Amino acid sequence: VTCYGGRNRRCAEAFARAGGKRSFESIEKELLNGQKLQGTLTIKEVFKILSRDGTLAQYPLFRSVHAIAFEGQPVESMLATLGCFRLQDAPKMLKQFGELEAKRTIVYYGRAGDKRAAL
Repeated sequence: VTCYGGRNRRCAEAFARAGGKRSFESIEKELLNGQKLQGTLTIKEVFKILSRDGTLAQYPLFRSVHAIAFEGQPVESMLATLGCFRLQDAPKMLKQFGELEAKRTIVYYGRAGDKRAAL
């Protein structure tokens, strides 16, 4: 349920719509009326554990989410992590497929780093 609804999804959508330029703290204040996100706290704690244990490289999707949420990586970098296309190609792909197409769910089966687009 939390992937499709709930406060974590709503706040993540607001974060993405702002291009990653708003903090989760400001988004919480605006959307949650005093409630807090659990997802952002969890990712910070798990990131510390994986980094400490030297296993972060085994979780590229997790690493990408953390980099987007807390290190200023562009939201579009998730597409490169998923293996859909290279990050530098993201603006061209979004323009080519148009805004409506770019919002569709991306389904891709293959190896990370494979250069096929799956839009």
